[in-house]
Amino acid sequence: MEATDGTNTETASFTYAIRPTVTEEPLPAGLLDGLNFDPNDATRATLVLYAPGKEFVHVIGDFNNWTVNDSYLMKRDSTQDRFWLELTGLTPQFDHLYQYLVELDINIADPYSTLILDGYGNDNFIDETT
Repeated sequence: MEATDGTNTETASFTYAIRPTVTEEPLPAGLLDGLNFDPNDATRATLVLYAPGKEFVHVIGDFNNWTVNDSYLMKRDSTQDRFWLELTGLTPQFDHLYQYLVELDINIADPYSTLILDGYGNDNFIDETT
């Protein structure tokens, strides 16, 4: 958006989001909260997040260039207050990095993760022992 008075020009930009349509689907049997590896396929895993009262959750990570993409919109099982998403095409024996983006407003780590990312870029200052 741009406005001018003939001498000065002011510009502003904004981002808007449209609430996505979430697929309501039961959580597959046997999955626990957090990261669930597929025992038969090392390139597949399912993420499960307990998020009562939330309407939608995206997964962002190194596998989607940390961008919001409805291909990574989690399915919802409202009977269990869980969101879940099966990831495919993962690199075996590689620590993929990801976060949950709740309602396009809050980035959270997986509460069951053993590695937490610092959003301020300080991860490289954490030594191997830690």
